[in-house]
Amino acid sequence: MKKEDISKIAKGLVKDYRIIIEHNENWFEIYYLDFPEINTRGPNLNDCVDALRSRLIRYFESLLRQGKRIPKPDARSQQVNIRFTKEEKAMIQERAKQRNMK
Repeated sequence: MKKEDISKIAKGLVKDYRIIIEHNENWFEIYYLDFPEINTRGPNLNDCVDALRSRLIRYFESLLRQGKRIPKPDARSQQVNIRFTKEEKAMIQERAKQRNMK
């Protein structure tokens, strides 16, 4: 399989995995529900989301190059209560909309 094909497949799969966002004072800590070891933190949510997605894409590319299967997203759901300012909420909603996330 070509490198471009692997990258395209990996990028397409990432959108199906849930991101958990925790906000502690001036920092965002985010990780994937299915891959808590793939995580990042920082003061800017957009930068964190971009970095996190890049890490999962690289991980999926590695699995595909090795001929391994990509694990399916966990179907479980859980309720998480997070308090945001109006500005933070608007920013998160806009960013999610741009990425076709719910």
